[in-house]
Amino acid sequence: MNDHRPTTTIDLFGMYPAHDARMRYLIRLTATVAEDRLGEPSVRVGWETFLRQLDRHHSTEDAALWPLVRTAVEDPADLAILDEMEAEHEGIEELLSKMEAGIANSAGGLQLRSDVDAPAAALDTHFTHEEQVALPARRPHRRRTGVGGIRRGNAQTQRASRRDWETAR
Repeated sequence: MNDHRPTTTIDLFGMYPAHDARMRYLIRLTATVAEDRLGEPSVRVGWETFLRQLDRHHSTEDAALWPLVRTAVEDPADLAILDEMEAEHEGIEELLSKMEAGIANSAGGLQLRSDVDAPAAALDTHFTHEEQVALPARRPHRRRTGVGGIRRGNAQTQRASRRDWETAR
């Protein structure tokens, strides 16, 4: 079926919609906190789904994607970028733990808003860093090593949800 594709190509198209979906969820969660609706069962289900999907996304990057990219790059600066991605994942996990405690408490107020805003801002920064710096197709010398093949849609449309996040804050 995919015999026409080079085996060395990493198709990273799915990264962009995955990042945007996570940010859209956080925009909705921010509105939910502002409206004091954390007690609704659908909010808990949505939160658990978000955590599971984000964990799967970052675990897959750390266990499968970044090791594959490491085999295709030689520049120490590129390897350092991959280390930064993994470190950012760990920092985001810590912030999400605080957010989880705030949501479980359902106390609301400014502290919960802070507990929601901090990981949302960290994720937005991380996704932007990853998309602009870490993804192999963004770096021409990596394409020469056979890592690349990104098929990306309209970047302005994909960034619309990020602008929405900034507006919602």
